[in-house]
Amino acid sequence: MYERLSLIDALTRPHHYHLSDTDTCYYFGDYTARKGHTKSHTNDLIINFKKSVDRQGKPEYKYKLAAIQKIASNLNQHFIAANQVTFIPIPPSKSREDSLYDNRIVKVLDQFRALNSDVDYRDFIIQSESTEASHNTDSRLSPEEL
Repeated sequence: MYERLSLIDALTRPHHYHLSDTDTCYYFGDYTARKGHTKSHTNDLIINFKKSVDRQGKPEYKYKLAAIQKIASNLNQHFIAANQVTFIPIPPSKSREDSLYDNRIVKVLDQFRALNSDVDYRDFIIQSESTEASHNTDSRLSPEEL
């Protein structure tokens, strides 16, 4: 499923042209955009993880909560020496004042810390204004624009 942690290396780096040779980037699975949750376990996980906070209180929201727990569990399995890493969550597209603000990354890190007290994360990057979510548009901003 997503148990194998993989490294973006010289062979796969051309698919991620914003990464340089000095970047170290790990991942649990490949997401295929616009192919739906039946495409793969990773697609199912990510689609549930991205479920909007406006669905909270609805029956399907339990899948988002399960995705948060699954991702935290995956991190816990692979970062045994978590005290040697500091995680910096990238903020979502919405500002903290926006009703659609989703702190799912912080929730993952909170769950991860509950599983391993050595986990260190710093939530200090702030989205100053809400923008359109990248997964809701075909025009993506470059890293410089972000």
